[in-house]
Amino acid sequence: MWLALGLLKTTGLRQDAEEIRTLGVLACFATSTVTTLAAIEGSTADLIWLAERIHPRHRAKVIIALCRRSDPPARSWLLRAPLAEHFTAASTAREIAEAVDLPAALAAARNTGEEGVADQALRLLALVAGGGDYRDQLSRYPAARAAYGALAEHRSGLTASLENCALLHALIIELDSGHSRLLDWVPGEREQIRKKFSSLLQQADWRAPVAQARAAADQRDRWRAEWIDRMAKQTPDTTIAAPQHFAVVIASPDPARPGGAETRILVDGLPVIAKAFDRGGAHSPDVLLERKQLRASAQPREVQLAEADCTEGCCGALYVTIVRESDTVRWYGWRTPDDSSDRSSTPGLTDLRFDAVQYDAELARAESDSSWEWTGQTTARLLRQHLRERPDMLARWNCSLNWVTTHHHARDQVELSFSYAERPYNAAGMPWLQFIWSIPDDGTPSERQAEAAWQRLAEADPTTYARVAGGSQASAEALGFPWPPRDRPS
Repeated sequence: MWLALGLLKTTGLRQDAEEIRTLGVLACFATSTVTTLAAIEGSTADLIWLAERIHPRHRAKVIIALCRRSDPPARSWLLRAPLAEHFTAASTAREIAEAVDLPAALAAARNTGEEGVADQALRLLALVAGGGDYRDQLSRYPAARAAYGALAEHRSGLTASLENCALLHALIIELDSGHSRLLDWVPGEREQIRKKFSSLLQQADWRAPVAQARAAADQRDRWRAEWIDRMAKQTPDTTIAAPQHFAVVIASPDPARPGGAETRILVDGLPVIAKAFDRGGAHSPDVLLERKQLRASAQPREVQLAEADCTEGCCGALYVTIVRESDTVRWYGWRTPDDSSDRSSTPGLTDLRFDAVQYDAELARAESDSSWEWTGQTTARLLRQHLRERPDMLARWNCSLNWVTTHHHARDQVELSFSYAERPYNAAGMPWLQFIWSIPDDGTPSERQAEAAWQRLAEADPTTYARVAGGSQASAEALGFPWPPRDRPS
């Protein structure tokens, strides 16, 4: 069948398209079917038929094929294409925005009153601006600034919903401290767009869906409402009004979207990490702030500020060296290890110098800022602090800490990972296991939850209530623990 589809790429006719498209519903033939249909002239309707029935995992392939079409049906459908949030890459969203000429589509919808265009534009722009696609896509979208402006002008066409509230807040975050801030703005333009979005969110009909979500049965809706409430409290943006020379902004993501919190550094109002590195976001606050990585001393210290989404070994990372020189803090030696064999300085960034007093004050403020945290995040931070201060607490059980964390998309639990061996291990081949203890949020204050977890670690061997999560079956047998069965596909 694959051979037949391959041959039909060059021999297929319009009348064959209906039969070919049916094969695409089967996942095993999806890619080949899309390629074949895309090669047949006049098959736009068949591609649309397939896109509306194919699994979201494969729909992007059809969408990209339709982006290559210039006929009105393709563009009309793309303006309403279903965009599954976990299967639509930022690069795909950018291709759609370019194919439909998003600024022009918004202007036309504003004149005609066509519904749905503004909502789709918001989804597309939020996906493009939000990153998470191994490479920043906003800088690769020449019409980004115009799209922002057109959406702000046609904001009355947006539907007041929880989804759109969250997307607008995400755009505001990017306008404040992300790649969007680096666009070639006319003076005052970005601030006006931000103000229009913020004003819209303050209207009663836009506050209503958030209020409803606070009491929703769906837990994710409640998390989203809590996140929106926190974002609303962060306005007006202090990084817009008289920005400091050195400023730290914690960007916390929408719980319904992938990614984690970022520690963004603004210098004279511009995000330097985004300027220098487009392959991944800045490290989280628990890495750069909680571990005091940005503190400056007389001894120069190299710090990794960001890492590629696919890991440093694949696509690199961003490093800078920090040192205190008298009354100045200096950042220098910018590098991305994959730039060249001689690890040369990162283009676009030279030495930065900050007033040490202002630097220390801003860093102290950021390190003590917990306003962005949810309950699980605070619980995890407090528990990490306990374990750093008392490393012997796990050692007494022949365990060593790996990490304590919570995920923004699973906010109702904290996970503590540790390794176990019968005695402190440093010899090759000694049996060991990784355990994970999942701590559910019980609704009490974070301080109480962290203290309860700490007490349990002090009183009972954690290997008796945590689950085996790593190591080997041979190690499990040697240490007397059951090895978890492999998950079988349903």
